[in-house]
Amino acid sequence: MAPSTFTPDEVYVLSDFAVAPTDYPRLSKLIVLAATSTEAQLLCQRSFSRRIRRVATTAFSNNPVSMKYRGLLRLNKRSPSNEEGWRYQLQYQGAMGQHTLAEALKMWVKRWGAPMTKTGV
Repeated sequence: MAPSTFTPDEVYVLSDFAVAPTDYPRLSKLIVLAATSTEAQLLCQRSFSRRIRRVATTAFSNNPVSMKYRGLLRLNKRSPSNEEGWRYQLQYQGAMGQHTLAEALKMWVKRWGAPMTKTGV
């Protein structure tokens, strides 16, 4: 077994939210931005009573990168998956506290916020 890359100033996201199909195909990126916000960082620091600077998570995919985390977190490790139905196990890490929730929403709207279809018209 390889040594852990987990550090004391890091929080591990064990499970994140799955996003149902929507007119906004990159809505899952907003969840990642919210999870890395200064507000999320402060909640983690209060909960763990220690300084938190980074977030880490694991994704399982049949692709060599996860589109959800690409561009937001750094791919630290790619290995064959030991979970049935998945080709890769992907380890991601990234900084927390680089933006507020309001800034995250503005960033998401600017980069990915355009709906792909128009519903309810």
